[in-house]
Amino acid sequence: MGNLTTLLNKIQPAIVLEKTVTENRDGKNTEFVNKVTDIHVQLTIDRIRRESPIVTELEQQGSIKIIGGMYDVETGHVTFFE
Repeated sequence: MGNLTTLLNKIQPAIVLEKTVTENRDGKNTEFVNKVTDIHVQLTIDRIRRESPIVTELEQQGSIKIIGGMYDVETGHVTFFE
């Protein structure tokens, strides 16, 4: 499925880590999707820190801060994670 397969592979670890929703673990379950999305954002932040020593050093020095965010396509609102 080309690019879709690549995207799904990136999200798969968050799906595996989400343990609180035990039924209807699919895209129709808003609670499940939101929880997987939150986990995915945190995993992405962790990956940035792990794979970019320069960014990690800048963060440790207090020069930058890595903050995840979620864009709501319906409202245009961005919710930032702390």
